[in-house]
Amino acid sequence: MLIKIQPMERILKSFLAVLVLFSTTSLFAQKKWTLEECISYALQNNIQIKREVLQSRKFKKDRTQAYFEFSPTLSGDLYHQITVGSSFSTASGKFENNIQYGNVAVGGSMNLFQGFYNWNNLAKTKYDLLASLEGVEELKRNTTINVTAKYLDVLYAKESYELSKERIITAKKQKESAEKQFELGRISNNDLLQVKAQSINENVMHVNSRNSLELTMLDLAQMLELDTINGFDISVDPIVIPTDSLSIKDDVDSYYKEALTIMPSIKKAKYQIKSADKYYKMAVGSAFPSLTLSYQLSSYYLSSIESSYATQVNDNIHKYLTFELIVPIFGRLQNYTKISKAKIDKLDAQYSLDQTEKTLLKNVQQAYADSRAEYYRYLSMVESEASYREVFEINKEKFDLGMISAVDYGIARNNYIKAQGDLLHAKYSYILKFKILDFYRGIPITL
Repeated sequence: MLIKIQPMERILKSFLAVLVLFSTTSLFAQKKWTLEECISYALQNNIQIKREVLQSRKFKKDRTQAYFEFSPTLSGDLYHQITVGSSFSTASGKFENNIQYGNVAVGGSMNLFQGFYNWNNLAKTKYDLLASLEGVEELKRNTTINVTAKYLDVLYAKESYELSKERIITAKKQKESAEKQFELGRISNNDLLQVKAQSINENVMHVNSRNSLELTMLDLAQMLELDTINGFDISVDPIVIPTDSLSIKDDVDSYYKEALTIMPSIKKAKYQIKSADKYYKMAVGSAFPSLTLSYQLSSYYLSSIESSYATQVNDNIHKYLTFELIVPIFGRLQNYTKISKAKIDKLDAQYSLDQTEKTLLKNVQQAYADSRAEYYRYLSMVESEASYREVFEINKEKFDLGMISAVDYGIARNNYIKAQGDLLHAKYSYILKFKILDFYRGIPITL
């Protein structure tokens, strides 16, 4: 039996390929995604954004076509007819059998004037394209906000999960301490059972926190359009709580004025007004007289004439130069209807801008109010958490000394746990509201 030994080079290549594959998988599993990386990945891979970009490409094609509308047309025509049987020939002035007739022509036309229709169409395609591009930017900004909100949800779930682990450790130690106190006769069996029940409840809360974390991680991964969520995790760096709310301007109009100059939704609506205006002018232009210049070079061949095809084509050349003026008189009110509808679209575009501006004002006012309210709520939750923590520590010492019951200890402990949760929620709610306010001011979202 012959054993084929693979060359060392092939073995080395195979080894390197496996190593690279393993390293890539390992790196993905170890990678911690920052908020900026999540946003960047979402903007590049979001299917809705990709579709919007494709729509903008169509508007680019329309604009290119609008330029070519100014150029003349050019066309060629080649025609050959065979007639079997007897038919009258105009060339010979008599009936002929089996006549062949051919025609060749080349020509074109150019629109000299049509109520500036092409110029207005060119301008309209410009504003349509700009509006489409702003639509892409608007979608990107909305995606950024959505990813940020979901990212903060994951951070909140992670911190809640870590708190639940700490509480499990504390509950376990407290249960062990309660068991020793029960053996010494310092607490009753009912108090011991209460402490054990609290420890079990902490395990349940820990499982719920873990499940919540996994679900929020799944939501974020799906929002990013990841091909796989295996090993997906985010970076948990210390977050600096913004304190700018203390210096937030009292005049919300200043924030609204900033938003008016940068928000894509406003720019898009303004471009749509200009597009509607140009379309209205196009409709008016359609009712104007039009002047067209046409040119044609043609010749023909007839089999009843006793000369070659080439000779006849050369001898029968005709040249035509035509100026055509068309004056609309009555077209069943089509132009009138078109102009009227274009005027309505123009008015509707203005209403759309007004509505967009009012919506933006409400959103900015809401973001401004939310940011201030959440900031002061966060400050109050910091004080509340510190107060309940102090109460819990005091009651914990009293319970260890047998001075209070397990019920009183449990109340203090539950109040402290609730205060921790309220503080955590207030923290991330404030961060999100503040980032949304920054969003309307044109400040990039970072943590």
